[in-house]
Amino acid sequence: MSDDSATNAVTVSKPRRGWRWLRRALAGLLALLVVVGIAGVSYQAAASAADRRNHPPPGMLVDVGGHRLHLWCAGSGGPTVVLESGLGGFSYDWNYIREDIAGFTRVCAYDRAGYGWSDPVQAPLSSGEVAEDLHDLLTGGGETGPYLLVGHSAGGVHVRSFARLFPDEVAGMVLVDSSNENQGIRMTMLEPLEKEQLSSLKACRLLSPLGLMRVLKVHMVPEDAPIGAEAKAAWLGRMNQNSFCGTAVREYQAFQADIRQTTPPASLGNIPLVVLTRGRDISLDELPPTEGVTQETLDDATRVWLELQEELAGLSTNSTHQIVPDSGHYIHWDQPSIVLEAIQAMVASVQP
Repeated sequence: MSDDSATNAVTVSKPRRGWRWLRRALAGLLALLVVVGIAGVSYQAAASAADRRNHPPPGMLVDVGGHRLHLWCAGSGGPTVVLESGLGGFSYDWNYIREDIAGFTRVCAYDRAGYGWSDPVQAPLSSGEVAEDLHDLLTGGGETGPYLLVGHSAGGVHVRSFARLFPDEVAGMVLVDSSNENQGIRMTMLEPLEKEQLSSLKACRLLSPLGLMRVLKVHMVPEDAPIGAEAKAAWLGRMNQNSFCGTAVREYQAFQADIRQTTPPASLGNIPLVVLTRGRDISLDELPPTEGVTQETLDDATRVWLELQEELAGLSTNSTHQIVPDSGHYIHWDQPSIVLEAIQAMVASVQP
């Protein structure tokens, strides 16, 4: 064999050995990822089961037609106060003031489908469907109206849908820094923030089944949430269930249609109405850093938000509007006494 042939033989064999090494490395990496994935899934399953054992539902589960919702009621008297949470929230959001409300009338908190202890559903639910679910839940749970509806943030849109569908079952309404059905088309300056939030939720949906949200401790309950240590532990346990992030993605996407209505919110007639609005301007400090969102952007958003709140107060001929000082979006956390006073005064005013 010539020298040229020997050289060619050596030249051809080198890349073959290189490819074999690369294939082995990739196979080893894939095997490692599979092992880590299986370990993560097993860890998540065991931890989720432990959370379910350690934090059973404090209320009861009621079938509303194919899925069960968690209803948690206490107290006696009337009208019954129904508490509706904002996006991603559930019954423990109201834990601090719920007990105080039970001291002067009956009160019910609940979990929308997929949150808290309620069964998840795969289809996104419009605000009208949320209201129908709530009506079926209250009826199935043995509660009777008329109800005093309290809605925070997105919950304000849901309770107005309830009033539109079941007007004879609404005694009054308290809106706690409520969303407005027109805000999506009038607060376009916040679209970069909305896209960032949706991307984070989608990432959460992928990572939760692997247990990574638990390991990274992403779902940290705010330290200043005045709901009690046991409630915080239960809250974290429910947020770390696989269904939470998928539910949040579907709810977030469905709600974008609810707040991009081209017509004003429906009139509430003369239903007694109290509108409570945050007193602190929207600040960069309370939001994750987002490209395209500056303090000037948020100042514009604050101005439009106040306009939308005034318009909500105009939905009823029997309304009051109060801007709550030293309060952010969660008024029932920052200034719970103000929310309690509004509810108690409303209860007293609508009692026969």
